[in-house]
Amino acid sequence: MADTKDFTSLLGKSTGNFKDYAQAYFSRGNKKSNRGRNLFLASMLFSGAENKMRAKVQSQLEDLEDEKTFKYANAKQNYDKQLKLQNQYDEIQTQGVGTYYNTQADTAFNEWVETNGLNSSYYDGSNISGSKQRKEFKENFANSQYENFKKVYGEDTARLGSEEEYTKEALEYIKAKRREITRPENLSIIHKGLSKISGGRIGGDYRDKLLEKTKKEQSEYETQEKAALIFNKPIERLNIVGMNATDQAELVSPIQQKNIIIERGQIDDVLESQYGINPDSTYGKALIQQFQSLPRNDRTVNAFETEVASSITNKFVKENTFIIKEVTKKYAGLRQTDTYKDMDSVEFNALRDKEIRTEIGIPDAKQDIKDGARFYAGLAADMEANADWNRVNPKTGLPDTGPDAVKKKAAYLKQKEEEYFENKVAGEFGLKTKAQIKQQLYPTIAIDTATLVASGHAATETAIAGTRIDSTLLKKYQHSDVPEDIDLYNYITNDLKGNTLNSTLIWEKELTYKSRIELLKQESYVKNLVRNAQYNVDLLMTTPEG
Repeated sequence: MADTKDFTSLLGKSTGNFKDYAQAYFSRGNKKSNRGRNLFLASMLFSGAENKMRAKVQSQLEDLEDEKTFKYANAKQNYDKQLKLQNQYDEIQTQGVGTYYNTQADTAFNEWVETNGLNSSYYDGSNISGSKQRKEFKENFANSQYENFKKVYGEDTARLGSEEEYTKEALEYIKAKRREITRPENLSIIHKGLSKISGGRIGGDYRDKLLEKTKKEQSEYETQEKAALIFNKPIERLNIVGMNATDQAELVSPIQQKNIIIERGQIDDVLESQYGINPDSTYGKALIQQFQSLPRNDRTVNAFETEVASSITNKFVKENTFIIKEVTKKYAGLRQTDTYKDMDSVEFNALRDKEIRTEIGIPDAKQDIKDGARFYAGLAADMEANADWNRVNPKTGLPDTGPDAVKKKAAYLKQKEEEYFENKVAGEFGLKTKAQIKQQLYPTIAIDTATLVASGHAATETAIAGTRIDSTLLKKYQHSDVPEDIDLYNYITNDLKGNTLNSTLIWEKELTYKSRIELLKQESYVKNLVRNAQYNVDLLMTTPEG
């Protein structure tokens, strides 16, 4: 690598002695007295001009040296970046995409599970369907991460040679430019003059070759630089929580915890850890037995949550009916007094519900959480009574929803949620608050339902009367050790053919079962409310944010 002293040495070389030429020319004149003076002046002028030329070249060469330092360092840096990516690419090919990104995929999966409040025990390797979901998610993540990598370094990227070979483009360009700068007409007035006098014929070919060489080397260097820009582009890292909604939905679609089949050995742990119910207690054993009566493929997380939540809610209603009736009766009387008769109904009912919660011992949640829970509980009740998607054939007692029921239901949910969140909270709920809302669903449904029943609410009584008995609730009577329970099951199944909607038929045949059938229908109604409310809030909590 040349440095400044090389340039100085180069510029110090004489390309001709102009003094000798001048003396030879002026010696032919007759005015010897002026010859020395004129020769001296001419020599001074031409020497100054030539020195000025050489000083200009010197300055250009110094600038070129700075340019060389920069371009060489830049080329080396580009080489190092591409080499790193090349080595990474080779590792991915050797290990496989899944193995290479395994740790990152595990981290992303665990973060998603934690962020969304999912039960991590389903993904610890002890659950077959949970493990399958984890595996599919990790495959999606690894493939997506690799696709991002290939946007910077792909299969068609040219392989690198040596560092010397790569940096040669920069050095060759600098070398060509140096030769162009130091061509003779830039250093010598003689050469410059001859080139000008000849119209560029003298030295022109050499100059053109130098210019062409410089242009060629510059083009090759710039092509290399342009190609290297891609390696300076950061590889996009997948951040699922903040990801575009469409991309997020595609990536996390395998994580459907509601569809996980709970293995027999997990039921006890889930019941105790998630609901605080002792699996060895009489109540816990009954719940487990009820759940295990379902076909294996139906023992999903969603089914388990519904069974447990509805059972807890119905148990709550049974145990607290007297208290709720008493408080409801009290407030029905207060409503007629001067103090309360003009009070807003929402405010009045809030006072009543607060006293019910206090009497029963339910912690009083924040108002926005209670409002959110009441919204979803009320929405569930509306959906349960809506004939558009919840119709029942009066002859068979079986659902008869119509082909567009699902579409209508989804549209209804969307409309109602938009109205609520726009008018009530305008998107203030965070994920944690949504989870709190979900926790409040069950006591809210229980309180509201029991209150409406206690007050003789006509629409609620009609809805309960029009509810089919849930098959899972009925099954516990099929396998009961109590003869009366088995008799009830056989009566509903064989005599009524499962149709408990025709009350006239029921009571004409056997009044003995009236209260128990009414209770089963009420429990089924509550279960439907819980199922719908869970569905609605889950829909909101799992919708990807854009």
